[in-house]
Amino acid sequence: MSWNVVRDVNALAEAIDTKAGALNGLATLGLDGKVPGSQLSISAPPDATTITKGVVKLNDSIDSLSITEAATANAVRKVAATVTTHEAESMPHRFTDATTGKQYRWGMGSENGKPYYIQEEVI
Repeated sequence: MSWNVVRDVNALAEAIDTKAGALNGLATLGLDGKVPGSQLSISAPPDATTITKGVVKLNDSIDSLSITEAATANAVRKVAATVTTHEAESMPHRFTDATTGKQYRWGMGSENGKPYYIQEEVI
């Protein structure tokens, strides 16, 4: 077997030139030194669902009903703070008597392991 370095290098360069920029060939670089998107077979990832992984939009709201948006850490922190405050109050719930217009607050307590109901008028 004879080696002809010039011939082999030229054959390799010709093979590269033939495949450069061709379908299923070699990518070329744009003026910015990067492979142009037109030469990539990459599609955008799908939107996420409750079943499929994908891209989600972040939502800082604590009352959203969306099943395609994800809560931010800040939204979760707000809910956690609300729950902590709620748990610390003995009467965290409020309602207004439609007949009298008076406001009341109510909650649950426990004494000797037995729960009881608490209600009082808000003045």
